[in-house]
Amino acid sequence: MIPFRLVAANDRRQRPSHKELSQKLALARQALEENRFRPADPMKLAANYRDLDLYDTRSQTEALSRALAEVTADCYAGSYPPQRSYEPATQDQELYAFWWQSDHFRERMYIKFSLCVREKRPILYLFSIHKSVVGLTEESQWIV
Repeated sequence: MIPFRLVAANDRRQRPSHKELSQKLALARQALEENRFRPADPMKLAANYRDLDLYDTRSQTEALSRALAEVTADCYAGSYPPQRSYEPATQDQELYAFWWQSDHFRERMYIKFSLCVREKRPILYLFSIHKSVVGLTEESQWIV
C-alpha cells in the first residue's frame, strides 16, 4: 500500500496550482483596492495589529497593502487542497496562507485570508497577519 502523502505529492493535478494562487492574490489585492475587505474575526485580528503596532485603520490598510504586494504564489504555506474556514462570516470558504521575508516589516511574516465573491466582486476576509512562528534561530539558520 502506498502512503497517502506519497500519492498526493506525486499528483500533478494537486491544487491550488501556482496559477490559482497567483489569481487569488490578484483578487485579494483588487478587493483591498476597492475597500472590500473585512476581518474574519475582529478580536483575533485586533491582537495581530497590536503586535505589529498598527493602531489605526489607515496604518492597518497600508500594512496589508504592502504585505499583499510582497507575497507571491511561491510563498504559499497552506495545505493541498486548501483548508476550509469554520468562522461564521466565511463558513466553508477556502483559506490561503503565506509566509515570506518582508522588506516592509523587516521580519518573516505570515498572512492568512479567504475570498468570497459577491455580485461578481471579491471580498477579502483577513484571518491573520503576524510575525511568522517559522523564523531564524540565534545562529541565523532557518527553522521550520
